[in-house]
Amino acid sequence: MVDSSVVLHGQTLAYTLYSLAILSLIGWFGYKIMRKGEESKMKDGLFYTYVTLLVVLGVSLHIITYNTIEANANFDGQEKSLYKKRAAIEVARFILC
Repeated sequence: MVDSSVVLHGQTLAYTLYSLAILSLIGWFGYKIMRKGEESKMKDGLFYTYVTLLVVLGVSLHIITYNTIEANANFDGQEKSLYKKRAAIEVARFILC
């Protein structure tokens, strides 16, 4: 079985690359609508193909990573509550920072 830290690093990399692809889509769309002058030589089909690819990729990432880490699989009662407390603290730190 793969260590959960390895899985989390892989997920971080995958979602970071996906986010950069989304940002490039936003930039491309902004460039297309704000450009002055003649009509775009690029076909709209290419743009919509890229949007479709991003949607399929995003859904695939969510499906693939849905159950990759079983957080409570090996914990008994007391360890499980300690884990939940630590997780809540980490979430609060993330939100407040």
